[in-house]
Amino acid sequence: MIVIDSPESSGQIIFPTNVEFKIATITVDLDLLGSLDIRNAKKIYTKVGKIFEKIAKHHPYRRLGSIDTETEKYTSIVCENNGVDLVGGLLTEGAILNMLSSQIKAYNKDITEIHPPIYPKQF
Repeated sequence: MIVIDSPESSGQIIFPTNVEFKIATITVDLDLLGSLDIRNAKKIYTKVGKIFEKIAKHHPYRRLGSIDTETEKYTSIVCENNGVDLVGGLLTEGAILNMLSSQIKAYNKDITEIHPPIYPKQF
């Protein structure tokens, strides 16, 4: 899912009570990402920016999409890796980048093949 809040509000996700689950979230700060001069930051900024360019600025937005098995695999690594050493950190970092990549791919598939885009959808 994609949740965007506005400066005047906050995005909320409400989960059912008494349901046990694990969750991994990725928070993207487009302003920070666009200002970074590190490997792949500009590519990620451009790709993620294209997803959000049709969404009205300063308005809350949410999109619930499918979860594909590729994303689930990387999310499991992020949730279950307890390593705090260099190897554990690299494994988690790689899984996060792969999770973001697979979610972008799933999002693009959802909006082009399954569900036409709806902009903006307010809470």
